[in-house]
Amino acid sequence: EPADDETLRAYVEAIEQTGLAQVWTRKRPRIERAGAAAAELAPRIRAQGMVVVQRPDGTLPLRSLVQEGVHLALA
Repeated sequence: EPADDETLRAYVEAIEQTGLAQVWTRKRPRIERAGAAAAELAPRIRAQGMVVVQRPDGTLPLRSLVQEGVHLALA
């Protein structure tokens, strides 16, 4: 089941507040099965070097994430 939107927002905010983007980019934190909020958070996800791991099942507009420059891994 996709991640709850509020949980995803809290995770991205925690990453932003606990370290420099340069450090997180090297660590590449993952977001497994992102919910709909991922598209809205895409610029922030990209800035922290986060990777969205997603099944290509049509529940999330993957193209919009790629167009925003988010690293995407298909599971």
